[in-house]
Amino acid sequence: MQGGVQAPAPAPPAPPAPAPVCWDAVLLSNDLFSAVWVWISDQDSKRSLRAANQAMRMQVDGAVVELTVPTDADPGEFRQALEVRWPGVKHLVMHITGDGSGLDSLAVATTSSLRRMEQLSVRQVVIWGGGGSHPLPAFSSNVAATLKVLDIRYCSLFSNIDSVRICAQLTRIQMDCTNISDLTPLASCTHLEEVWLAGCYGVRGLAPLMSCPRLRKLDVDACRTEVRNTQFEDLKAACTQLQDPSSMLLEGLVHDLDAGIPNNAQCEAAEALAVFADDGAQNQATIAAAGAIPRLVKLLGPGSTDRMHEAAAAALCNLALNNSENKVTIGRAIATAGAIPLLVKLVEPGTPAEVQKIAMVALRSLVAADDAQTQAAVIAAGVIPRMVKLLKPGCAAEDQQAAIDVLVDMATVGTVVPGSQIHAAILASGAVPPLLQLMESGSSPEVQESAIGALKSLAAVDLAQTQTAIIGTGIIPRMVQLLGPATAADVQTEAIGALRSLAAVSDLTDYPTSASKCTQIHTAMFAAGALPPLVQLLVRDTPEDVQVAAAGLLTKLASSDARHRVAIVDAGAITRLKRLVGRGTGASARVQSAVCSALGILECFQRFSV
Repeated sequence: MQGGVQAPAPAPPAPPAPAPVCWDAVLLSNDLFSAVWVWISDQDSKRSLRAANQAMRMQVDGAVVELTVPTDADPGEFRQALEVRWPGVKHLVMHITGDGSGLDSLAVATTSSLRRMEQLSVRQVVIWGGGGSHPLPAFSSNVAATLKVLDIRYCSLFSNIDSVRICAQLTRIQMDCTNISDLTPLASCTHLEEVWLAGCYGVRGLAPLMSCPRLRKLDVDACRTEVRNTQFEDLKAACTQLQDPSSMLLEGLVHDLDAGIPNNAQCEAAEALAVFADDGAQNQATIAAAGAIPRLVKLLGPGSTDRMHEAAAAALCNLALNNSENKVTIGRAIATAGAIPLLVKLVEPGTPAEVQKIAMVALRSLVAADDAQTQAAVIAAGVIPRMVKLLKPGCAAEDQQAAIDVLVDMATVGTVVPGSQIHAAILASGAVPPLLQLMESGSSPEVQESAIGALKSLAAVDLAQTQTAIIGTGIIPRMVQLLGPATAADVQTEAIGALRSLAAVSDLTDYPTSASKCTQIHTAMFAAGALPPLVQLLVRDTPEDVQVAAAGLLTKLASSDARHRVAIVDAGAITRLKRLVGRGTGASARVQSAVCSALGILECFQRFSV
């Protein structure tokens, strides 16, 4: 038997120390924006949150808790909830509801609680809104040691920022449109890289920032003139990485789109970005690179005002419009961010007319991106059926015009983008019958002309299916009826153009007997009575555009069949064509070119047929 003292049983392992709570942000908003979002770490925290603070309405969904705090909530109770009841809270964004009364005390109670939370690792503090005048609450040593970002934009709650003196790791501070005037505390924040002071008219000097050698971005837009000019130039000598202030303007406007910023500030920022985006590809690329697109798309959502919808749609439109250098990249980014379904929703009945109009222009700009991927997203979002609905009788002429413009752009782009299914989608949506109806009796001459233009765009495509579908609607005799003297010249020009598109595209289709098919279409035009009014239009009193269009269609009709050439010659077309370009007529180069092409075919035929 082995002797000795028996070793004591090992002590049970000590429970692991609770992981420090990591607060990403604290947000106070008096803009009635959203709710409180609290990220929690485990199931126990979820259960404790369900039971905590019944005076506040909460919803637990997965790892996210939404909390709406009324302005009459007890600040002490809320502070206790932050410090004691919610040990697993990781991220809190608080929304204050009601008339704003009590916001000051609740805000100060919230931020004051940071002093007593020694276990917190605070990386970012965001405080928006409020009133009154208070010093920014002091941070605990643990908080100050880890704080990276402080955002007090649009917050009139605090009168000074003395408490940031001990925040040695602070890299960004945003104080746009606040009452802060003294920047002296920032001299201790030697890691600062970004300081945002737009609209801080109280700031009189930038000297404290000379102690921040890493400073790269400084926004002093709408500050005092001496701050924006002389003092900024002096600061550049100490902060060699400092960017030019003009480059900060666009980025500052993008920041003003952030959630929680007051609605009017978001609107003004979006409206300004729309103007800048309309000023060239460089601005468009800069705005997109600054992260504006997803922020603008959020403003299109149901929680925004009509003005926000209009401003965001205009900015997105101008980002994608007239952008030959990077329109595909930006168009895809807008589509990927989810803008297209939201824009389509803004075209629905009940939306203010001006918002609908801007939304449709934005959709047009996305279609014009010449990118099959973006256009596929447009089709998938149901843009085409929505546009077709607006063509129906009873819709306002302005809405009909805007819908036709979208369809025309889609049809036109669809002729050049490889793999595009736009024409098939337009035909499948039943667009042709209402377009024909508008062509014959549009609610205005402009709508009538545009409807014909849309049909012309659909006809000008090398797709047998499209061509057959359009001809099957009886478009040829209906177009011919518009060639008479009672029709406006612009409408006549569009009608002739549509007929010419059908006549021309028939040469390009891949029918086994394309020549025979071409003759059939031309014969159908003759049978519909197209020749007499075309010849009648070949007079000097006819507008130049009509002359050119009529001569061009006759050239096309004369090229397919000898019987057609005989009919054209017998109708007196040669004599009328020569009169258009005779001596002393002053015919333009366009008219001369069109007439010479027609005469070249007809006179050649006439010589060899004698």
